[in-house]
Amino acid sequence: MDDQADGRAQDAPRVPVCYRHPDRETGVRCTRCERPICPECMVDASVGFQC
Repeated sequence: MDDQADGRAQDAPRVPVCYRHPDRETGVRCTRCERPICPECMVDASVGFQC
């Protein structure tokens, strides 16, 4: 089946999801390990957010 036939763009950007909560989209990454994290997993640090 063609991706465009069902309404999805072939090269649509994928939004990262939290590595602990895969059902939650996020745009924030841990400053230590670079993995995407949701607000529940964020720990405020002097250099940004960490998991």
